[in-house]
Amino acid sequence: MLNLLALLYGLLVMFLLNCASRNVRANRSHGPALTGIGFSTIGASLVIAALLLAVGAGAVVVTVPN
Repeated sequence: MLNLLALLYGLLVMFLLNCASRNVRANRSHGPALTGIGFSTIGASLVIAALLLAVGAGAVVVTVPN
């Protein structure tokens, strides 16, 4: 299930970056939906990074011998 979510997240990010680069090349402004979804994916990426950092730090702390 995690593999499917990672695949869908990657496809969404690739779609957003493609749309944004196309708008920049055509000298158009980004639509409100594209901007909102873009900010949401940035927030989701930051949350996932923070959670993975916390899990990694917890694993390091737990594996240190006493």
